[in-house]
Amino acid sequence: MYISLKNNNFILEQPNKILFSYIIKGSRMLVNINDSAKQILLRLNGIYTIDEIIRALGKEYQEDFLIVKMMVENFLDELRENSLLEEHSISIEKNIKRGYSNLYTPEHVTLELTHNCPLKCQHCFLNAGIGKEMPFEKCEQVVTELLESGTRIFQLTGGEPFCFKKINKIISLLISEGAEIHISTSGYILNDEVKKSLEMLTRNGNAIIQVSIDGTKESHNYIRGRKDAYEKAIDFAKYSISKKISTVVATTLIHQSLEEIEELVAYLKEIGVNKIRLGLITNQGRAYQNNLKGYTLSHYKKMLVYLKEKYDDKLFRVEESEEISNSLKSCGAGYKTIKITPQMIVTPCAMMQLNIGDLKKESLTRVLERSYINFSKLEFPQKDYCENCLEEEYCHDCISESIIRKNNVENCTWEDSQHEVLNALTNQ
Repeated sequence: MYISLKNNNFILEQPNKILFSYIIKGSRMLVNINDSAKQILLRLNGIYTIDEIIRALGKEYQEDFLIVKMMVENFLDELRENSLLEEHSISIEKNIKRGYSNLYTPEHVTLELTHNCPLKCQHCFLNAGIGKEMPFEKCEQVVTELLESGTRIFQLTGGEPFCFKKINKIISLLISEGAEIHISTSGYILNDEVKKSLEMLTRNGNAIIQVSIDGTKESHNYIRGRKDAYEKAIDFAKYSISKKISTVVATTLIHQSLEEIEELVAYLKEIGVNKIRLGLITNQGRAYQNNLKGYTLSHYKKMLVYLKEKYDDKLFRVEESEEISNSLKSCGAGYKTIKITPQMIVTPCAMMQLNIGDLKKESLTRVLERSYINFSKLEFPQKDYCENCLEEEYCHDCISESIIRKNNVENCTWEDSQHEVLNALTNQ
């Protein structure tokens, strides 16, 4: 019998390391592997029998057959215990190796599918409304390329992602490849097509729906610019929960009181939301145009601690927004994480509007290779540069906030120190 890994399990090559990417009990794991494990896994591609693998490794390492046999069988037994292997009566070749030695495969990719949106939110950093939509053929091509290179977490967003007419084809492609799907939505649209999308997501064990709800009814409707925005968002969240999809609420803190946010948190916990993510406004787009100031970081942190202590339990959590909790120092902006806009422009993260490549003019691998080279040289904003700056607490370890806020000060010492690298990033 020929033996192989089950579909969507593979070796991921990255600069200076080899990883094993596999699914166990519905969750994807990523672990470092040594050379012997790599050599076994590479041969679990459906064209070798177990005896052929043992003989090949014995020859590779000039080792006794029985010693190699014991090592290989112990390794395979562990894979079997975790339901990672399958056998075939005929040879069926599979692609077991993904990734590159000279560039990082993005772990997380945000696809900004469209800038169309039925709402006109006061703080929208994209100024979304009526705008560009990602060409479907190009979107499908890039998603396929990312999947083949090993990317496994895709965030579908907008604008309003459910305004993207062919979103279900993208969801279907991602599900077929075992990718993890996160969708960030306003929750304003819940028609039959959207319900079909949510039904599809029930087949994806790691799917997350994030609905934006910015307060109780009056505040949310005012912030979102529609009198029925709150009712629709709540209905959407409840429908997602009813489909047993992990449901998260994202709340942007602008002028809401602690009492209002606490009332919202208590209600969301009651209806079965899994977590609420509290975030600050970013001074871009309409937030800048409307001169919104929002919470200070210290006020935000105090609210977060209070709500976590009171409401966190095994089924519900109060968290920082993804943008705040995943500082760019750790998330690998520009190579481990990227965003692609409707215009097919690549940016380093979901919030940063820095153009690091144009997929209409060059290949994705070329963009990622150049971006990795440049971002690996970039030093992040920290006290060494920013200790006496009024913006330091917001910019600390975050390139995005530093680029947004550098014009708020007369002289940005971090920008001066990183001028050459920043210039290389923006001048392809």
